[in-house]
Amino acid sequence: MKRSDLRTESRKSLTPVWFGGWQASGWVTSRESRFTETLEHYLSLGGNAIDTAEGYGNGLSEKLIGQVLNSKEREDVFVATKFHHYRTSLSQIEKALDRSLKNLRTDYVDLLYQHWPAKERVSERVIESIISLREKGKVRNIGVSNWDQNVFQELFDPTLIDVIQNCYNLLWRKDESWFPNFQENGRPRYLAYSPLAQGLLAGRRELFQKVPSDHRSKNVLFDQSSAKDTLALLEKLDFISKEFRVPTATLSLAWVLSRPFVSGAIAGASSLGQVDENFAATSFLNSEATGLADKLFSRPIDLERPLKSMWEWHPRAE
Repeated sequence: MKRSDLRTESRKSLTPVWFGGWQASGWVTSRESRFTETLEHYLSLGGNAIDTAEGYGNGLSEKLIGQVLNSKEREDVFVATKFHHYRTSLSQIEKALDRSLKNLRTDYVDLLYQHWPAKERVSERVIESIISLREKGKVRNIGVSNWDQNVFQELFDPTLIDVIQNCYNLLWRKDESWFPNFQENGRPRYLAYSPLAQGLLAGRRELFQKVPSDHRSKNVLFDQSSAKDTLALLEKLDFISKEFRVPTATLSLAWVLSRPFVSGAIAGASSLGQVDENFAATSFLNSEATGLADKLFSRPIDLERPLKSMWEWHPRAE
């Protein structure tokens, strides 16, 4: 099983499939009891890495995670959270972090991210602020999310970043054009979010028939103008998964984890069965199956759309 080289306080290796905290709020399937149930199930399978953000339900995701972790050994679970991109000073970031720590019922987070790059070119100052919080013992690792190569150029020393978390899946492969050459000696570690393209790569082709009235309504991958071509690819992907007798979600996640520059993938779940399918990707090592999937999506949709994100939104595009 592929392992992330990040460590918990107990020095246990992290499972490469992380539990995504976004689904606590804002999705048509969001239910507080369902969220805590799926998180408990993930932990029972041996999962030990959780990703959330202050913006997920305005702190609700953090609070629910804190409730679950309150009965666990804190050092056995790696917890990451994010602050909003418009918080750029040390005081703003620390206040947000303190709220997150209260929600999570902990006195430190293993990883703190800037959720998106700030509109202003203040990346150096932001990273210096997180370093200050690490020196205070409130943060263990420094992360950024939704950064591209141009943003990294604003830093005097990019090696200060421990982790980058970007969107990456079979349909959205922008980072292949620059990140493998940018990464040095495995740093920064790369975590993929939306590895299942918010359900499309989990065999949910019916989502095109009626796009859910949540975040996916703004996702360019659900654009009806390209639905015919995308559906044709998804049908072929389902055929590959049936040929190898593996759920489509497991195959899609296994492909992400098979990429040499990827340390882990963050996957949400709205049922226990989805948690099982996601977690199974940690042990599905069939290179023939992932190779066929790679070839099938060799020209992903993002190559035809010069966009900075799947939502046609970016702080620096305003």
